[in-house]
Amino acid sequence: MSKRKTLSIILIVAGIIIPLFTLPLSSEYYPKGSFFWNIIRNVVTGELVVRDSVFEVVPDRDENLYREFNEYKMKHPEYRSLSEVEIIERFYQENYRNKMHGMEFRLKLQKQKVLTHESKIVISYRYIVIIGVVLIVTGTGTIIISKIRSKGKKRKKE
Repeated sequence: MSKRKTLSIILIVAGIIIPLFTLPLSSEYYPKGSFFWNIIRNVVTGELVVRDSVFEVVPDRDENLYREFNEYKMKHPEYRSLSEVEIIERFYQENYRNKMHGMEFRLKLQKQKVLTHESKIVISYRYIVIIGVVLIVTGTGTIIISKIRSKGKKRKKE
C-alpha cells in the first residue's frame, strides 16, 4: 500500500473517530439516549468545555465610607435591633443627606468586597463534526486523486 493511500485511510478513520470519542464529553450527551439522538442534539446545541475558570473581581466599593459606617454602628449600640437597611438609612440621613444622592450612597456602601465570576472556554460540537467531515472528504479525495494519477502513469507507460 502506498504512502498516499495509508494517509487517506488515516484521515478517514480520524474523521470518524474524533467526533465519536468526543461525543460523551459534550454538554448535551445523555447516556441513556439513543446514539443518533445524541449526535443530533449535540450537533445542534452541544459544547465541549475546554476549561472552566472562576476568578475574583473587586468592585469599586468606597472603603472609607464603609469604614465610617462600621464606626457609626459601633458608636450607636441602640441601633443593633434594627435591620441593616434601616441602619444605613439613618447613617445616610445623619451624615450624607446633603452631600450625596441616596442611590449613589447605597451603591458605594453596599457593594461586596469580592465578587466571583465564572467563565468557560467551550468548543461547539458542530465544529468537531465539521472537522470530522473535512477529514473524511480530504481522505476520500486523496484516494480518488491517487487512483487518477496511477491510471495516468499506466497510460503513459503503454
